[in-house]
Amino acid sequence: MTMYDKNLAAENTRTLFIPAHLQMNKAPRPTTTGQFPALKAAAFKVIEKPLFAEDLSMDALSPGQVVLIPPSVGKLLARSDNDHSLGVVGDRYYPVQNSTLHAAVERSLRAELHSNVTDTTELTEKISRSGSFIRLEYRIPHYSGTIQQLNGTTTKVDFMVILQNTYGGASVRMKAASVDRSCDNVLVYGSCEEASAQHTENFSTKEFEEYLRNEVRHFQGRINKMRGWARKSITTQQARAALSGSGYLSADQLNKVMA
Repeated sequence: MTMYDKNLAAENTRTLFIPAHLQMNKAPRPTTTGQFPALKAAAFKVIEKPLFAEDLSMDALSPGQVVLIPPSVGKLLARSDNDHSLGVVGDRYYPVQNSTLHAAVERSLRAELHSNVTDTTELTEKISRSGSFIRLEYRIPHYSGTIQQLNGTTTKVDFMVILQNTYGGASVRMKAASVDRSCDNVLVYGSCEEASAQHTENFSTKEFEEYLRNEVRHFQGRINKMRGWARKSITTQQARAALSGSGYLSADQLNKVMA
């Protein structure tokens, strides 16, 4: 088993499966149109603008005079649709557009899956800080696996890819995941495995497309691994030790879970 297979991390959840009676507050699912979803909230273009500052030197022509800051010192990133500022960056920074990344995801999925599957993709766009942080979640309900539990119940999980793009800060990142239909909990594969790249002039989506295509091919293996976990029984003592060692539960919470 490789380190890639060992590094499994759960995101935004303490458990992978939640009973039906606790599934009341699920977020509404995005609607599908029978074709690959288009960007909406994240469809804006990022442009570069010059920076200016007040000239406080002895050479200023008049008080309050504004002078251009050399591009080699810094430049401003802004949205083309509403002119909101996103951040200040150096001269080596070149903004990677959300549309470029979105097209790469669609291209990769279509290369590996039938159009009848790809066109069921559900896109959730999460935006913060006026658009300087973008998180795109692509969920494919027709590319899923069923997991049989020891208690006779079944759980269905859908393939998901998560794409994060930050303007003026961190790099572009992509991670593969599965999402549990019963509770929308997300299981991210490989806490140390992802595709990532900085915003530079030589940015390419090639690494991201290769990563995603590889993850699509390995989804069946992920499902088989989870099926193996689900078929393996454990004792009460083993369950308590596992939950205690996770670091997520306090002693009181652990006792309530195990009651």
